[in-house]
Amino acid sequence: TRAPQPPRRLEAVCALVPDDARAVADVGYDHGHLLVRLAERGQTPELLGLEVQPALDERFRRRFPQLAERVSLHTGDGLTPLHPGQVDVLVLAGIGERTVLRILAACPEVRDG
Repeated sequence: TRAPQPPRRLEAVCALVPDDARAVADVGYDHGHLLVRLAERGQTPELLGLEVQPALDERFRRRFPQLAERVSLHTGDGLTPLHPGQVDVLVLAGIGERTVLRILAACPEVRDG
């Protein structure tokens, strides 16, 4: 099943992800449109989705079973599922600025890693 066209803002975000990024984490992946688009682009070896809502991983897996091997989904608040240096790029799109600041402040070792 192919994803519907992601919102234009997510296309803009996708374009900002460097072609040579080895790992990208989409914090608050929600419907997973950015992860699907990055997987379709095929340039990033490791894609991680981080989401605080536990039921969204199952919804993503049902909707995009072909990405089961390509996308690693994690449930947790903000950056807590990550360890320092695990990803090259953090995407925090569609999240309010106060939430972004809280997420980044809560895990400085991951943010700076």
